[in-house]
Amino acid sequence: MGQKWLLWFLALSPISLSVVVHTQSSDSSLLSMFTTEISTSNPKVSMTQTEPTATSHHRRTTQGDCDGPPQPQWRTNVTFSGWKHGDVAIYTCKLTTDVYVKGTTTVVCKDGDAWSSDSPHNKEDKYKDDNVYTVDGSKMAAGSYCRVFADDHPSAWCYTTSNQTQRDDCDVPRCDVAHDCDGPPRPLWRTHVTYSGWKHGDVANYTCNVSSDVYVKGTTTVVCKDGDAWSSDSPHNKEDKYKDDNVYTVDGSKMAAGSYCRVFADDHPSAWCYTTSNQTQRDDCDVPRCDAVHDCKGPPRQQLRTRMTYSGWKHGDVAIYTCNVTSDVWGPVYKGSLNRTKMGFDCNAWTSDIPHIKGAMYKDDNIYTVDGSKSAAGSYCRTFADEEPSAWCYTTNTYTKWDECDVPRCDDVLDCEGPPLPYPRTNVTYSGWKHGDVATYTCKYKSDVFILGKTAMKCEYGTWEEPTIVCAPTTCWYTHWKWGPVYKGSLNKTKMGFDCNAWTRDSPHTKDEIYKQDYFYFVDGSKAAAGSYCRIFRDDYPSTWCYTTNTYTKWDDCDVPRCDDVRGRGDNSTPVQPTI
Repeated sequence: MGQKWLLWFLALSPISLSVVVHTQSSDSSLLSMFTTEISTSNPKVSMTQTEPTATSHHRRTTQGDCDGPPQPQWRTNVTFSGWKHGDVAIYTCKLTTDVYVKGTTTVVCKDGDAWSSDSPHNKEDKYKDDNVYTVDGSKMAAGSYCRVFADDHPSAWCYTTSNQTQRDDCDVPRCDVAHDCDGPPRPLWRTHVTYSGWKHGDVANYTCNVSSDVYVKGTTTVVCKDGDAWSSDSPHNKEDKYKDDNVYTVDGSKMAAGSYCRVFADDHPSAWCYTTSNQTQRDDCDVPRCDAVHDCKGPPRQQLRTRMTYSGWKHGDVAIYTCNVTSDVWGPVYKGSLNRTKMGFDCNAWTSDIPHIKGAMYKDDNIYTVDGSKSAAGSYCRTFADEEPSAWCYTTNTYTKWDECDVPRCDDVLDCEGPPLPYPRTNVTYSGWKHGDVATYTCKYKSDVFILGKTAMKCEYGTWEEPTIVCAPTTCWYTHWKWGPVYKGSLNKTKMGFDCNAWTRDSPHTKDEIYKQDYFYFVDGSKAAAGSYCRIFRDDYPSTWCYTTNTYTKWDDCDVPRCDDVRGRGDNSTPVQPTI
């Protein structure tokens, strides 16, 4: 009786159970493998079955290992058994506050987006037919390699594994375009040339031929390729001035300039060249001005919801950003429990048509992607794959059918770069500078009096709120950025020695109309509260003053200096130290 063995492989996930059975008989060298995807109780996950494959003499098709498991997606953890062909990586939600909605949680290490696969993109019917794969014999043999077909597409291409890009061209030149050169470029005056050959892609290197010569400038390495040499008028006719060897000052002639980018003594501010494209006559080259070539201090900082890799931070180095979020497949995503609108109305249940009848699309369970059904969405604010750019809900208010909810876009929830700088005559303490952190302002000097304004400012959407705190000095005056000049001292005698009159009195002098209005006395609240103290106002007069009780002198300046002019004097020299 033949020997038999059985191997069970369980890929445990909330979605699928993979069972692989191998059977080998001593009477036959035939090996059979059957893989069946068995759907669990999750009704949203379709059942798929992979066709059985058989191989004779234990031969395998070429199957490469992966570089590593896929990187963790936004707000997930990943565990994996390895990264050899066939190994499994399993994704789970990373945050305890997140709720698993749907999507594949188990991926397998396999060779790219094989032509036999319809994931993540459905292929056209003609590319599912083995007959179009003339150089391979079948789509299975074509693997995930770039291919060119007998169709209208003029270049090699492939379907991609990107959810956002279905297909893309590959960098494979036409054989009749990749011409070999007749030989390396001839040696230039006082140079020596060595070369690896003169086939397409071979390199020729130039060096100075005389030991007493000093290398000054110019290209020393050229490649055999089909550029649009400066001596050529195909495919574009060049202007007459560029046919003149005298304009090629760094090379000496248009022949020596080859097909390199050049900059001329003309009105064009950058290096450029004629192109070989029939559609584009000329184009600029990426050659910076020498005085603009500075190294960066470091790569750009990580942006929200992205991954970043970089080669360095010297001039010309590259930082590459990739999206860290795959939820765009499902449209806008929000699964919070907010159930009140911006205007303060309670949200109505998505299943209810009283007091307002809902649009037909919102009666369809399929539009509730994060919940699965309108019933599961309850009366919470939701955002949909429709034209409304924010979270919203129908309301229970008879007169307001629907209203937006105060749910920000995740892209907008940025941290601040740091707390705001202290404003004049204030100290600031803060809990941090992440989104939602608070900075608290207090008066800096013991002699100052807090009058009004917000003292607690939040970091929201990458920006700190503007503090409005007003600390009024009693020994000097300064100009507040919002309220203008500020002074709340008790001086009531002028520079000439006259007593100040009460701001409420019109005897012996009648006051101007604006000084009869209480709102003008913002540091005191009213003219009565200002008493007979010297004050400075938001008018055009640059000093503290008051009306006098002297019959012959209507008003006079008071001896109150600007705070900027009295540093080191009085209480201003003893600031209150903040508690960090």
